[in-house]
Amino acid sequence: MINFEIKGQGPNLVLIHGLGSSLRDWEYQIPVFAQKYRTIAIDLRGHGQSGKPKARYSIKGFAEDIIQLLNSEQIDNFSVLGISMGAAITYQLAIDYPNQVSKIIAVNMAASLKINSIKTRFAYWKRTFVVKILGMKKIGEIIGRNLFPLESQQDLQSIVADRWAENEKGAYLQSMDALKNWSVENSLQQMQCPALILTADQDYTSISIKQAIAEKIPLGELKIIQNAHHAVPIEKPEEFNQIVLNFLDSN
Repeated sequence: MINFEIKGQGPNLVLIHGLGSSLRDWEYQIPVFAQKYRTIAIDLRGHGQSGKPKARYSIKGFAEDIIQLLNSEQIDNFSVLGISMGAAITYQLAIDYPNQVSKIIAVNMAASLKINSIKTRFAYWKRTFVVKILGMKKIGEIIGRNLFPLESQQDLQSIVADRWAENEKGAYLQSMDALKNWSVENSLQQMQCPALILTADQDYTSISIKQAIAEKIPLGELKIIQNAHHAVPIEKPEEFNQIVLNFLDSN
């Protein structure tokens, strides 16, 4: 069972959250976008109020879940906005379902997540260790400080920690594994729809990586939000929302 909510009327816009999050993370976007778009916010499998099956997760599988849900709602043409792992799924949807996806906005995500170096293997092992041994609350505290590093953002850090603690440990680890060694780097040139690659200047991955993605996609473009970090829709909602709407409203 995939939990979702639909607000507003107009062209269809699907919102996909990141790893360990839920549709609640779009609280600053849904009321704004729903004024012009039929906005469909989704809890991915293993997240939020959606089912948490024990089966193996994959980025392709998340994309298939979304397509099945949209088909059940008789939605066959839509734009997609995704952040982090949600952006990985956004890329996958545009490549696998080109006749249904009209535009994409991919926020703060590379086109692959390769665990193939000492640094990346250690980072993956470290997060897995914290989740398994210290629990979801602790990883939420760590992630909260990474997402919102400023002294003035302690309230947001606490919200992240509390929400992460609600995750089921097994589903979270399965979702982490879904990202492990995922890649669409060799398929970006196939993407037929207009694509906005949106990044914060202080995201985990560099602007140059996002620039390379935008250049590979035939109708790709890059936009940068300054003085912002990974959770840019929450940190800079007004600027973020305006950039997204300008792109969606353009021909």
